[in-house]
Amino acid sequence: SQLAAAATIRIPVGNWRDGLFDWWKHGVCHPHCWTACCCSTLAAGQVMSRLGLDWTGKPARTPGQAAVAFTIIMGIVLTYYAVRIPLGITFNIVANDDDEEEDSSSNEGSDKDDDDDDEDGDFVSLLILIWFSLFWVVMCILLTRVRKTVRERYGIPANKLGEVWEDPIVSCCCCCFSAGQMLRHTTEYDTYPATCCTRTGIPPTAPSIV
Repeated sequence: SQLAAAATIRIPVGNWRDGLFDWWKHGVCHPHCWTACCCSTLAAGQVMSRLGLDWTGKPARTPGQAAVAFTIIMGIVLTYYAVRIPLGITFNIVANDDDEEEDSSSNEGSDKDDDDDDEDGDFVSLLILIWFSLFWVVMCILLTRVRKTVRERYGIPANKLGEVWEDPIVSCCCCCFSAGQMLRHTTEYDTYPATCCTRTGIPPTAPSIV
C-alpha cells in the first residue's frame, strides 16, 4: 500500500509546500482546516509533536520533552476554556438580571441598584478581555516560535517582511492561516489522512518526518 511503501514523509526544503492562504487546498471539511481555525494553538502543538519540539516551540533536548509537548499545549487550551466559559456564563446572568430589573423596578433605590449591576457587568467584561488577551499573547508567541523553527529547519527564507518581522506578524495577524500552512508543510495529506485532536494530526502509523 502507499502507506507501507513510504519510509519517511518528505518535507520540502527551501520553500513552503504551498502558500499561506492555500487553506482550502484539501477541501473545506478537511480536519486540518478546522483545527487551525478553531484552535490554532492546538495546531501548533501538533506541529511540535511531528518535529520533536518542546512545548515552547524549540527543538526538544530530550525525547521526554517532545513527548509531553502536545499534552502541555492541550492543558493550556483546556485551562483557557475552563476559565472563559464560567466567565461568559456569569456575564450572561448579570446581563439578564439587568434587563429584568429595568423592566420591573420602579422604587427609589432602583437607580443605585442598576448602577451596581452595571459595574458588575463591566467588571466581568474586563476579566473576559484580560483573560482572552493573555491567551492570545501566549498563542502568538507559540505560533511565532514554531514557525521560526520550521523555517530554520527547512531553510525557508523570509518574505518581504524580513527575518525579524515575518514570523510574529504572520502568526499574530493571520494565526489560522499560519497554523494551517505549518500543518500542511509538515506532512503529506494526499497520502496520510488528517485527524483533528490527536497528538500529531495524522495517523500513528504514518512514518517519521525528514
